[in-house]
Amino acid sequence: MKVKVELAFSLIMRRKVELYRIREETDLTPKLFASLVSTTLYEKRFSPYFVSPVVVGLDVTDDYKPFVCGFDSIG
Repeated sequence: MKVKVELAFSLIMRRKVELYRIREETDLTPKLFASLVSTTLYEKRFSPYFVSPVVVGLDVTDDYKPFVCGFDSIG
């Protein structure tokens, strides 16, 4: 069952990233993606996705500084 939850969360995040790219006509920075993950997890806080995502990336807007962020199941 856990694989299904992970797959569902992955598909939801892909859809939200694509919608952001279409609306804003730009790519997400790691900080923006972390915020998107956090709000998506918090939206389902009463019936949470049982995932613990980790966002890792280089922030091109901040001189390629590394960015690492982890979450629990409610953001």
